[in-house]
Amino acid sequence: MRGIIEIISDSINQLKTSLPAICDANLSLEDQARSALHLLFDSKTEFKPPATPSESFQLCPNCGTPSESLSSPYCSEICRDQAAFVRQFRNAIATDSILTSEKQTVFGERLWWLLGGGLPIREARIPESAKRQVIKRCASKCEFCAAPMVTIENFGSGCNRPLHLRAVCANCSKTKPFGDPAFSQSPLLKDLSQRINAPTALRSCDDPQNWDWRAFLAERRSSVTSQIPSNQ
Repeated sequence: MRGIIEIISDSINQLKTSLPAICDANLSLEDQARSALHLLFDSKTEFKPPATPSESFQLCPNCGTPSESLSSPYCSEICRDQAAFVRQFRNAIATDSILTSEKQTVFGERLWWLLGGGLPIREARIPESAKRQVIKRCASKCEFCAAPMVTIENFGSGCNRPLHLRAVCANCSKTKPFGDPAFSQSPLLKDLSQRINAPTALRSCDDPQNWDWRAFLAERRSSVTSQIPSNQ
């Protein structure tokens, strides 16, 4: 596999030219998701040293805050998901699979979800039978505040089964249309953009070839053990 340093600029340029125009409501939902990836490349980024040195095993490798977990390198599921997105995106660039429309759609909706815009494509595919079950369950009321519901959204990580669905009102709705300008200035977007565009991985968990979370946890456990006072 070609090294990221050798291909990052060429692959990103190919990616940008292959994406549909941003903020075009006439596109299919899939193409709108693809166009959301422009957000990762539209602003210039200044690359900084890694936020978390590789030897800082007591810190979350994604955000750099202290983490004592011995079952996950990360301090939260959010950090785990952000790191996975960056690492998988960089791998898709390295393998050129990011140039396929299917892969772009997947990453586009995932980016939108990480930014807080929900899962528009998944929710557009909710079966009518599942919607009826949710409406019956909630009596057409928002399941968060009891106001009249306006739509049904996915609040789980699984498929569109009623278990993962919630009826919501306009105020409680988290799903926003692709291209909503409210997300273009997100601090998270700047962070993801910098890490994805970097010629080399800025954080250990961003490296698709060398990241080993089990080895990271082993070092954390070893560090914790070494700090336990001996009774001898």
